[in-house]
Amino acid sequence: YDVLVTNGPDTLTARIDSNTGFYNMPPLSDTVDLICVGSQSSQNACSGYEFYLTDTLQKKSPVLSLAGNDITVTETEGPVTFTVQLTNPDLSATVAALDTILAPAATSNDIALSTDSVQFPAGLAGSQTITVSILDNAQPSSDKTAQIELTNPSGNATISDSLLTITIEDDDQQYTIGEVNNTSGPDCIADSIGEKGFVTGVVHSMNFTTSGYDFYLQDSTGGINVFSFDTVTNYSSVTIGDELRIKGEIDQFNGKEEIVPDSIELLSTGNVLYPPDTITNVSETNQGEHVAFTNSWLIDPQNWNDTSNAGFNVHFYNGTDTINARVDANSPLSTTPAPIDTLTIRGIATQFDDQAPYCSGHQLLVSEFDTVAEATTDTMDDDTTSIGAPAKAEQDIIVYPNPATDQLHLQAKDKLKDARLTLYDVRGRKLRTIEPTEETRTVQIDLHNVSRGIYLLTIREAETFEVKKIRVVKNE
Repeated sequence: YDVLVTNGPDTLTARIDSNTGFYNMPPLSDTVDLICVGSQSSQNACSGYEFYLTDTLQKKSPVLSLAGNDITVTETEGPVTFTVQLTNPDLSATVAALDTILAPAATSNDIALSTDSVQFPAGLAGSQTITVSILDNAQPSSDKTAQIELTNPSGNATISDSLLTITIEDDDQQYTIGEVNNTSGPDCIADSIGEKGFVTGVVHSMNFTTSGYDFYLQDSTGGINVFSFDTVTNYSSVTIGDELRIKGEIDQFNGKEEIVPDSIELLSTGNVLYPPDTITNVSETNQGEHVAFTNSWLIDPQNWNDTSNAGFNVHFYNGTDTINARVDANSPLSTTPAPIDTLTIRGIATQFDDQAPYCSGHQLLVSEFDTVAEATTDTMDDDTTSIGAPAKAEQDIIVYPNPATDQLHLQAKDKLKDARLTLYDVRGRKLRTIEPTEETRTVQIDLHNVSRGIYLLTIREAETFEVKKIRVVKNE
């Protein structure tokens, strides 16, 4: 006679021959290995395939195991999963229990299984996926360890791999911003990339994106960019002066250190901002901080426009130093006219450098500026002096008088070589260009047809470049 046998996925026909010892045996009720000979019993050459059972049987019990390697996870990366496997299924259901063994530092609140048992249907091998929930307690603590134990199998089932270890790494370390916004090495790579934990500080800028986050947070030790494509629960409206406690991961983008938030807690509102540090340049040391560049003026006003709605870069000069300044497309300043006065500009020291080494591209992200009162002929700034007197004698190139009326004199310590002198108005329009035909130490610039106002004189030689701020006055 013929019988059907199955291993779960496949069902085959087995022939019990009357001349074998199986013929008078009761039906098999256990999981077994059948030793057979392939045969065929059909006049159709393409059908009737079957197995002839021989006189040998090898019995196999169901085997349960926890599959895969031990798991390491941070508190915010959960939940995680693991797999229970069954081989050699029985003709009845196979059941086993799942227990959690907690190490001393762990509690039942740190980890939870989606079920406390597994059950496999009769005759079916396979696997089941179990979910483990991981609690984020949002508090600094030590790492925790728990073991998942597979136990108490039903019937004659056995267990081969019974233990799986889950290590929960704490990612709630509290940092100062100054501890996580440093760079080192020749490529200026952020030291803390991948570190997870908390920082606390006050919002010092607008949110420069309309979706997600792109703003700056500062504490007494430094500042950092907060960036995410999405907002997190409970904080959607970024407001300058908000004190925030942010949990997240430190990253670096285009040279700029940032924290990508997992959670944001609003601690207080209306806080006073940290006073801006007066700077002469933007660098790795002040990146992310509230800064100010004083007594400066815009030297390329023709670039103050946002026709592409993508923001723009301009340059400010204070008589000695020049800085690169960024006006973001979402800033109200992007739609205002170019400033023409002497200014103090304030904003955030930041960076945009998309190629290694990430050591350049520093810029001041402008948030506001104030007009500085114009100096009188008796109290000029560092790049001017009283009428009729030369500028600072220790400088290599001096111009006088400043303010000037109809004539401006330039005197160089050494002979000018391959020099070009260009006079611009504050809107960047070129008014005069003088190229001395021979090496000389003195040059005169005619100002008879130049109106009163502020002008920039650029002095370019073969290897040097200098900008002088000139004030022209006219006798009434």
